[in-house]
Amino acid sequence: MFKKLIENFKENKETPENFYSILMEESFYVPFFSKDAKNNEEEVITLSDDGKKIFFPLCSDIEEVLKFQGDFEMKYLTFIEVLKYIKNNKENYGLVINPFGSSLSFNEKFVQVFINIVEGMGRI
Repeated sequence: MFKKLIENFKENKETPENFYSILMEESFYVPFFSKDAKNNEEEVITLSDDGKKIFFPLCSDIEEVLKFQGDFEMKYLTFIEVLKYIKNNKENYGLVINPFGSSLSFNEKFVQVFINIVEGMGRI
């Protein structure tokens, strides 16, 4: 269902206001490396583009999860929890939804706008 929303948004068949409103209430599968034995911390798997920008990948469904390869764990997090993770880790991540399919990405500046909005709403 979210994939169709992404397509509609890309084709200007969905208003930005409605898309962002739905996005704020959505949950995603997020790939993490297993806990590090030394410090018992999880680390999100990140992707980079040719320009070396780092993106935090989000999968809208199991079909998208299956496109990832390697040893990792998946967590199901709300979009707000993803933003909170980025804020708490003080990383300058962009976001990419469904990175190996019909994807939609947001650069780190746009992610910061999302964080600021959510903070203003008192949800972080």
